[in-house]
Amino acid sequence: QRLLDLETRYLVSIDDRATDATGFHRLPPTSWAFTTGGGYFYTTDIKPLVSSYCSQCHRAGGSAARISLDSYADVRKYVEPGNAEKSPFYSVLRDSVHRSALDKRVLAQEHLIRDWINNNKAGD
Repeated sequence: QRLLDLETRYLVSIDDRATDATGFHRLPPTSWAFTTGGGYFYTTDIKPLVSSYCSQCHRAGGSAARISLDSYADVRKYVEPGNAEKSPFYSVLRDSVHRSALDKRVLAQEHLIRDWINNNKAGD
């Protein structure tokens, strides 16, 4: 028996061989994911922010198209894992251009980006 790791994402899957407590009725296959210890992940926490607040400018045809943020790989180009302060993806949130252009809701959530970079080493 082992404890679950902190700040880790787990996927639980039950296939079509599982039965109920009586052992007579098969259960439908299912799966779900969960995260322990409050870690942040690109897919569930960062990508929705990028899609909502960054992609309008940082996409093909956008005003900042030269810096694409369309994918995880694109975003990782601007991240130094474990060091948010040296990561342009985070530090740019503090410049005057982004401060004035970004919705206040994303600025209020910049800690998610900082913690994702610092604590999860920008993993997914």
